[in-house]
Amino acid sequence: MKHNAYLLLGSNSGDMTTILSQARLMIEREVGDIDDQSSFYKTEPWGMASESWFINQVIRINTKLSPVELLNALLSIEMKLGRVRNANFALIDRTLDIDILYYDAIIYEDSNLTVPHPRLHLRQFTLLPLCEIAPEYIHPKLTLTNQELLAQSEDNSKVIRIQ
Repeated sequence: MKHNAYLLLGSNSGDMTTILSQARLMIEREVGDIDDQSSFYKTEPWGMASESWFINQVIRINTKLSPVELLNALLSIEMKLGRVRNANFALIDRTLDIDILYYDAIIYEDSNLTVPHPRLHLRQFTLLPLCEIAPEYIHPKLTLTNQELLAQSEDNSKVIRIQ
């Protein structure tokens, strides 16, 4: 059985657009088909002290993997593309970050994964590219569309569509 998942890709270290392109290729090889993708967005760091802006993109994939299998595959791709995780989980610059935003219309939570992403509705850098490809998708927990979540967002961080 195939499942739809929305993923947020982000990078603020190295050759960011190349890293995101490599991540998409690896996702297609190891995780599932990419059905849709947003433009790239240049975004100021959110929730972390860094001078390096991010390049972000949202993609929709079709996968046979379970949510936990998907998480493990994405963590492996991050590591292969140079992601180093901080031992105390502090937010630091990174070559690649991949977040699972939605997985079908399920609500899932364990000690390692929460779906929908728990901060999805708070972040412009997630909502703007998500609304580009799925404005009417309904958040299964908040029961609002992505467009409604964007309209209600109080995040004033800078997010600039670049391509």
